Amino acid sequence: MKNKLYQDAVQLVITDKKPSVSYLQRNLDISYEDAVDLLNMMEQDGIVSPLDENRKRTVLCHDLPTVAEMQKISAEYAKHDQKILDKLPIVKFWRNAKFYNGTSILDGEYQELEKANLIISNAEIQKDSGRNKIHPNLQCEPYVGNLATAKCFMINLNPRAGIPYAQEYKNWSDAQLQKITNDVINQKNMAYPFYYLDPELANTDGAKWWLKKFGLQNVGQSIQINGVDLPIVYVKRMIANLFCDIELCPYHSNAWNNKLNDLIVSGKLPSSTMAIEFIKQIIHDPTKHIFIRGSYESSSIAKTLREFIPELKQDLPNVHYTGGSQTFWLTPTSKTGEILYHEIFKSCLD
Repeated sequence: MKNKLYQDAVQLVITDKKPSVSYLQRNLDISYEDAVDLLNMMEQDGIVSPLDENRKRTVLCHDLPTVAEMQKISAEYAKHDQKILDKLPIVKFWRNAKFYNGTSILDGEYQELEKANLIISNAEIQKDSGRNKIHPNLQCEPYVGNLATAKCFMINLNPRAGIPYAQEYKNWSDAQLQKITNDVINQKNMAYPFYYLDPELANTDGAKWWLKKFGLQNVGQSIQINGVDLPIVYVKRMIANLFCDIELCPYHSNAWNNKLNDLIVSGKLPSSTMAIEFIKQIIHDPTKHIFIRGSYESSSIAKTLREFIPELKQDLPNVHYTGGSQTFWLTPTSKTGEILYHEIFKSCLD
């Protein structure tokens, strides 16, 4: 009888701390006899105590924290993270950022982009032309992820719209997405920062690949790691908090423009200078891994970074080149995925 029903019953008992026959009956829609059998098996497995003189049991296994316990733990971690985040110059920069005339572009940077003819016009948006120009009203994304907890940093040139601008702008008008993005920019309320990772760790080939790689098995609403059942939400946050995406330019376009690269190299975009300074800071931390798209020879990102970070001309053990343009967090088949698993994730999850 130790099937999915038993697994669901175990999770229910550990999560809610209610090892009673009636509670199992109500929540699992099973008979009295089945509920009794399930609790007897849990007693044999050391999950619950034998019946006491009042015919009650106690939960002995506490691998799966209650929601209240998880919230308390998360709050403690958040306090610790916030102390780190408050000291980061890049976070201070974006928390104090001033935007130009209701756009999503920083004051001062808008004027530089406009002089370089890099701001897309309304006419171009409607025609979905000017794909290598910046959309002034798509929310900027200097980074995506928790800067305090991340171990894996993917360095990108800039966020890409990827679909017609009009549709992309409609997507970004979603209030919840705007709040999440603003929280990420300000590094506040970072309960689940990396929203690019599929929220349910399912329904994508990449996510299934990661689950298989980690040896994770879905058990009801939990995931089993090294024989211990953990709530899915806990594992999602644990994995999500290891990732961070750093953009050399925080503004959306559909294609890269060499004029934009020239502005970054010339130091005329303070937001890009802050991103490069942050990369300089983490490159000397052996616990952080930096992933750069493309190869050492061909990557536009690498060429730009080497203008500012001479150390990148050396072979650094924590700097990896992906050899292609695939995004690393949901990549079923790539060298990057193997590096992430073997060098980082396994030790993190163990």
